[in-house]
Amino acid sequence: MQPLQAKRLFERLLVFAHLQSFLLSASPIVLIMAKPFDYSKWDNIELSDDESDLHPNIDKESWFRLKHRTRVEREEREEQEKKNLLEANRLADIRIAEIDANLKLVEDGRAEEVDEDPDAMQAEKQQLLELNKERSDRLEHMEKNRKWNWENMCHTVEETTTISASAEVGETGAGAPKRILKQARGTNQAPAASSASTATSTAGEASTKKAAAKPRGAPAASASDAATQRTPPAPTESSARAAAAAGPATEGEELEGYTSFVEAHESLLETFIDTESVEKTQQLLRDHPTILLKEHASSYLLLSCLEDEMNGNHSRMRLCARQSQILSNIAELAKSMNRHPRDILDAFFVKMREGQHFMEFMKQTQGFVERIQKRAVEKRKEMAAAGETEAVPLGELSREERLGPGGLDPVEVFDSLSPALQEAFESRDTEKLKAALEAMPMEEAQSTLQRCIDSGLWVA
Repeated sequence: MQPLQAKRLFERLLVFAHLQSFLLSASPIVLIMAKPFDYSKWDNIELSDDESDLHPNIDKESWFRLKHRTRVEREEREEQEKKNLLEANRLADIRIAEIDANLKLVEDGRAEEVDEDPDAMQAEKQQLLELNKERSDRLEHMEKNRKWNWENMCHTVEETTTISASAEVGETGAGAPKRILKQARGTNQAPAASSASTATSTAGEASTKKAAAKPRGAPAASASDAATQRTPPAPTESSARAAAAAGPATEGEELEGYTSFVEAHESLLETFIDTESVEKTQQLLRDHPTILLKEHASSYLLLSCLEDEMNGNHSRMRLCARQSQILSNIAELAKSMNRHPRDILDAFFVKMREGQHFMEFMKQTQGFVERIQKRAVEKRKEMAAAGETEAVPLGELSREERLGPGGLDPVEVFDSLSPALQEAFESRDTEKLKAALEAMPMEEAQSTLQRCIDSGLWVA
């Protein structure tokens, strides 16, 4: 072999050796990249019009309908089973959260506030966790072995709604073209009633609104009485244009809009306030979103809380406070997501039922209740200073609350007075009072006057 040929052969062998070394070192990467996509889950797709198992003596269309109906019924059973399992897990999670809260009280040395035995609660919690795991495993098994067909192979991942550039977006995230905003010129709008957990501000005119809509015995509460109004955000350029298009709303228009709303939907609002079940509350919001998710409804609940507290109906006030917080939280969540409140109802209640979020919600509600109670005390002082205490119907207060400075009940004292004195007190005519007392014997007049002072009917 010639030296030149030997040199060329050596160079080729060297290049081959380098290439082989590179391929061997790169083979894992090549194998990973070359691995095909796993399409095995599409191997057994159910087809209602599959003729592979069709007997020649059976009508084809009837066979297809039978297969389709069988598949639909099976899927309905599976879906119902999933709902039952998820509901059982949800209820178990709520109970576990309650147990954790009670155990925390026991750890903090407040065992007297807990009615259950700690060991029994621990055992119950462990049992609930085990049942939750069994149900979760069953759900995972059902999802893993799910049979595919043309209806469930795909689902919508994302939807997009395009609004023209000339649209205006309101606080709830709902867009409306300018022409619609112009048509709404002069439409009555109620003042916004927002979250009771943020800040406080005053708006005295709201008292007239609720009083005009529904007298409930106690003096009408003002929006400042709710002590929960949030400071409105600074107006943006788009919101300013929308407000200019709709035209300014006068105080009379606001009052008319709120009053007409309450007159039309008072029964539903009262039903919502008295609903104790969270599930029924969610269903009411689903059935009547256009009414209960309005700002007018939030205003009504805020004012009802203070009114119930001032009337001594503490249990109803607490329930009303919880319902008010539900509306406020839904409104805040919808605003942060730039969505309409009805679009996030289910998401809110799912989140609310989680243990940590449920405890946070109840803590927030308790803070709101404390502010209502504090405001009720302040309101009574304001009414006493302004000489408005007589506006409170004494018949709706308990006897202990009615007692005057001398320990006498003003209702009982008033009923025992002569018709002339009763008429004088009702008309608030001082001259008539003096004349009626002068017409009585001295001792009887002094005794009657002292009883009126002790009951609070007469201020000495």
